[in-house]
Amino acid sequence: MSKKHYQAVATILYQQRPKTWNERGSVPPEWDTWSGIVSELANMFAADNGRFDRGRFAEACETGTCHGMRKVAA
Repeated sequence: MSKKHYQAVATILYQQRPKTWNERGSVPPEWDTWSGIVSELANMFAADNGRFDRGRFAEACETGTCHGMRKVAA
């Protein structure tokens, strides 16, 4: 896979992320599920490409900002 593929996946994950806090001020349970998916995809991408940057990928998934790209619309 190429950088643009990783960025496209990160954009999709960003658009599907759960809200960070629920009404009680705590992290909703679906956040753990979403984070697990991000982690498993990062594992797969790292196995595919030794230069894959997990931190950059996780940040892009959480913030919607891919390195060198503008923030995407949610």
